[in-house]
Amino acid sequence: ATAVNARPLGVGVLYVRVPEITGRTAADLQRVVGAAAKPVTGLVLDLRNTAGGDVRAVPAVASLFLDPGCVVARVQSRIAGQSSELTTPAGPTRWTQPVTILVGRGTTAAAEVLTAAMQDAKRAVIVGTPTFGDASTQSTTPLADGERVSLTTARYATPAGRPITGHGIAPDVVANDPSPEATPAGATAATDPALQLARDVVKAAAILQPGAAEPAGPTRIETSAPSCPASPA
Repeated sequence: ATAVNARPLGVGVLYVRVPEITGRTAADLQRVVGAAAKPVTGLVLDLRNTAGGDVRAVPAVASLFLDPGCVVARVQSRIAGQSSELTTPAGPTRWTQPVTILVGRGTTAAAEVLTAAMQDAKRAVIVGTPTFGDASTQSTTPLADGERVSLTTARYATPAGRPITGHGIAPDVVANDPSPEATPAGATAATDPALQLARDVVKAAAILQPGAAEPAGPTRIETSAPSCPASPA
């Protein structure tokens, strides 16, 4: 299944599983968080085993958490002078809840780009094990004999300029999955130590957040003077 799904983890924390990042992921996230039975004070985004996906969809997802105009990734082209940036689009609202993101070896490509953007912006605490390290764009050219040649045409770096491909994203808090084959589909805090830790981290952040007496939620944002992570030196 590729649809975003969610379930409560108690005390206002919502667990959200994102199997793949696509063009509809941002809308799916808005739908499942908006449908929560109680006010959401913290989010746990599970990106373990979230592989592939569409990097072009990452800015829309990141815009739910970051100001408009923030750099999400730096695109390093093979062709000199053609490097560019992916930035968050303008939108009517931004979520202010504390966030933890669960990652692991199966976190690749678009999920790594999103994780890195949130980490560089200090918008989320990353929990788990290092990601795979493969965020690039490839073009495939067919040959006369029927074979195909794949060429890497661009690589993605974090907003702060850290390379992703070949390096991966290191978590802020290391927490191993129950087993290398474990999938988050049926995970619970009781059986999944990484999930339990992510929940506890976001619960603590929600308590310490200014105005914690009122559940955090969508807030109107201004399109000027965005609060973004610093550019690389």
